[in-house]
Amino acid sequence: MRIYALILFVLGATLVGAQPADPLRADGETSVISFRLAGSLKYVSVCENLSAGNSYIVYRSGLPSRIELEYPKDKSASWRSFEYAFYLRGGGAENAGLDLNYLTFFNGDWEYVIYEEYFADTGATNVGIRLVNEKEGKELDLPALGSSVQGSLGPLRDDERVPKGEIPNY
Repeated sequence: MRIYALILFVLGATLVGAQPADPLRADGETSVISFRLAGSLKYVSVCENLSAGNSYIVYRSGLPSRIELEYPKDKSASWRSFEYAFYLRGGGAENAGLDLNYLTFFNGDWEYVIYEEYFADTGATNVGIRLVNEKEGKELDLPALGSSVQGSLGPLRDDERVPKGEIPNY
């Protein structure tokens, strides 16, 4: 009987410390990348629905109880609403290897850049979102809470539905 109590205790402790599934993902979607913003209760999520005849990609941000932005509103041409860019330099720390991934879209005067950057020389991975408004000369960098990051932008590298672009100049 004690072994069962121990197993239940360990399972319970594991579930309490586990990261929740992407709270902004809708039914029928899979998460490309999702994370909670550092110092905030808000999330950023990029999801896709790959069902035949209804394939789309969508960005959402906000609280699990209230989505503040969903882009694009019209999902019928969503894949063309984003641009993906990457740079890969192998060779590990000795060659200052890099794996840089960016997914960009525009909403009004704001450019949204979801980033995932790995630097082999330091072993650091940076994930977050940059918001840039060149018209007003404003830039916000909202890093992810590292322990909350799920998924990766990397699989978009070979996805022909997402147009490829240039690395952002930030």
